[in-house]
Amino acid sequence: DESSADFWNLRDISSSYQQSNNFFIKSQDLTYGEFDIDFFLQLLDAAELRHGETFCDIGSGSGRLVFAAALSCHDVLKKSIGIEIIPEYREVSMKVLPRIEEMSASCGMKLCPVLFIEGDVHSDAHLLKDVDVCFCYSTAFATIGGPYLAQLSYTLGTLLGVLV
Repeated sequence: DESSADFWNLRDISSSYQQSNNFFIKSQDLTYGEFDIDFFLQLLDAAELRHGETFCDIGSGSGRLVFAAALSCHDVLKKSIGIEIIPEYREVSMKVLPRIEEMSASCGMKLCPVLFIEGDVHSDAHLLKDVDVCFCYSTAFATIGGPYLAQLSYTLGTLLGVLV
């Protein structure tokens, strides 16, 4: 199955990136995983998006959730952004983008503008300056003893307002 092969390829890229950059040595913080689309769409619905807002997926990987938001919320979102630290992941999403645009147009489906950025929100905080709704998910963020989740939480809490 092609999608299964793509998934394993992305996991291999993640492992290679961590090793070549000494990134989070002996950590699984960048392990590639996929989030359930149906549950994600329920979360977007619960977020009660307002007209003109910008959605951002931090750690967007292949861009699935960015595309899901752009398609399902095209009438509300100003744009849907993916920020990814691993260059090869961004390359995958950039290759898929024209195909999604073409397929949605041929089916009469609307898509809000989509943007994929290579970057790290810790060192490139300006990447979040226009973001209204932020999503971040990893199957491997350590909840105890791992610094990345705490650092990311601090960065996001500092940069983004939180509405309850």
